[in-house]
Amino acid sequence: NFFVFSFSMSGDDLSQWRSYTPDGGVSIGFSIRDLWDSFEGRTIGYKNDIHIKESDGFRIFMGACKYVENVADVSNLDVRFHHNDVEKTENIYDFLSTVLFWKQKEFRHENEYRIVFSPFLEDGARQIKQIGNKPRSAIPFRQGHYVNDSIRRIVISPHGNGERIANNVRALFLSYKVPKDVCVEHSKIPYIADEKQG
Repeated sequence: NFFVFSFSMSGDDLSQWRSYTPDGGVSIGFSIRDLWDSFEGRTIGYKNDIHIKESDGFRIFMGACKYVENVADVSNLDVRFHHNDVEKTENIYDFLSTVLFWKQKEFRHENEYRIVFSPFLEDGARQIKQIGNKPRSAIPFRQGHYVNDSIRRIVISPHGNGERIANNVRALFLSYKVPKDVCVEHSKIPYIADEKQG
């Protein structure tokens, strides 16, 4: 019951463009502060460089990934907690704020930032709504808040049909509630497509 939202702190990066938008697309930049404020609940603190917020029904963890030699080393962590331990909650925060943000060092170039949503469930229940063939979970935003409100920047990819993509972005702005001060710009990467071998 951990739901992970993965972002990159590199908003205009060639390896990301090639991996995620090989035919052209956009990079959407969000305000970390606005996303944090959009979640209901009380701020617990800052553990292992990770911000933690909690409500009656869930925990939210937000922070940058840490890149390690071997993610499997989690089994060697000297973090123990027990159900009857008075310090249980504190130990759980230490443990989760570490393991949920570890990533293999080979992915360091992704510069990943994560938001982890963990609902409080009992007896093995799962908070998932099945929509079509894809599982979905309800995300706890404040009343009246939209993810769109946190958008601050849109970068259009360096390849593909830039003008067509720009028109799509403008249409998106008309269709959804997007802040008027969002900065829209073209990638600064001088992209040259690979030549096809004949």
